[in-house]
Amino acid sequence: MRTQLARGLRSLGEPDDALTVARQAYQVARGTGLSASETGTALLTLVSGEAETGRLPEARTRR
Repeated sequence: MRTQLARGLRSLGEPDDALTVARQAYQVARGTGLSASETGTALLTLVSGEAETGRLPEARTRR
């Protein structure tokens, strides 16, 4: 899944690419009706990516 790719990119020092993939993962999770667990994982990955790249206001408003 894209959340795993996003985490891998973060580990490799590519936070901006990871954030892009995390956004895609969250959009897919919400748009396709994945389980609450999968959607939560995508949201956590997105918020972590936003916080890591200095986008704290965006990270705080996610629900």
